[in-house]
Amino acid sequence: MKKSRYTEEEIISILKQHEAGVKTADLCREHGISDTTFYNWRAKSGGLDVSQAQRLRQMEGENRQLKALVEGDGGCVEREDVERRVREGSADLGAAHLPVGAGLSFRPFAEDDYMAIVAENYTPSKRYFWRDVERLDFIELRCSGARAMIDQCRASGMTAKLVRSFSSVSTILAQAKRGRSFSTLPRLSVEQLPAGLRVVN
Repeated sequence: MKKSRYTEEEIISILKQHEAGVKTADLCREHGISDTTFYNWRAKSGGLDVSQAQRLRQMEGENRQLKALVEGDGGCVEREDVERRVREGSADLGAAHLPVGAGLSFRPFAEDDYMAIVAENYTPSKRYFWRDVERLDFIELRCSGARAMIDQCRASGMTAKLVRSFSSVSTILAQAKRGRSFSTLPRLSVEQLPAGLRVVN
């Protein structure tokens, strides 16, 4: 990024002169700047004092240093993509369900459990739960953690056939809300469950 020849103090001073009534054209001519530069400064720093402008610049620098935080499994990015981005250096940090690939270090920071999600108006019986939800389309969350959970569900009696698979939790929730499908999702990915859906215990 090109370094400005003006300090934050000077930019704020020029903007304050404009607020006091000096015309834009006069300020641009006096300081040798284009009107585009002036309006960019005003959009970025207008109304700030010097300390606030300095803090803004510092935070922008910190954001550039942290290239990206990519999130897998609960978002739209596959776990393998998260690992690839961290390996190639396009991301400093990634968040994904375990297990992670060889050569990556990890630190578990939250344990998650999975829950069955159905439309709010659908009530399967507790005794015959898997048989009742078999009438609905089963939508899988495309991630390793969800696949392991589906294996556990199958071991406990789930026989529903997979109809669709998405890597986006929001897409799955929208499908389930229509009332013709169900899914098993990580609780942390749907902590605030949208209206029209409910967790089946």
